[in-house]
Amino acid sequence: MIFIVIASGICVADLLIKYWVEKKRTFADKTSILGGHIVIEKSHNKGACLNFMDKRPNYVLGITGVIFGILLCFFGFLLSKPKQGLAKLGTSFLVGGAAGNFIDRMHRGYVVDYLNFPKIKRLKDIDFNISDLFLIAGGFLILLISFVYKEK
Repeated sequence: MIFIVIASGICVADLLIKYWVEKKRTFADKTSILGGHIVIEKSHNKGACLNFMDKRPNYVLGITGVIFGILLCFFGFLLSKPKQGLAKLGTSFLVGGAAGNFIDRMHRGYVVDYLNFPKIKRLKDIDFNISDLFLIAGGFLILLISFVYKEK
């Protein structure tokens, strides 16, 4: 049950922040926090990661919908298994992040991003949201688990 709460919490938190960004921020607004390491700014992404396929938002919606459905099935299967807490945690991060972005894409036709990391050279031109960060964290956690825990 806790893993469903975690996934739901990630999704709801991200959607609430996106709602605030859409209602209260303009594209020109930029707010630096943590000594300029993070900038809050509004951007829209009609494509997938890094605006991939941004000219085909309906394809992106369909593809992400299928992937999200498969992920939900896997999450349900994993939740029925005993133990495997780290795998469940990583998957709950993936489900929460995927849900936040998929709902946004269905509702708006694009994903609202609002975080930028200008002091990290490789990330300075990329905008993120909380869902993206949890997708990355969940992916890394699942990858780590796959290397550390070998099937017996």
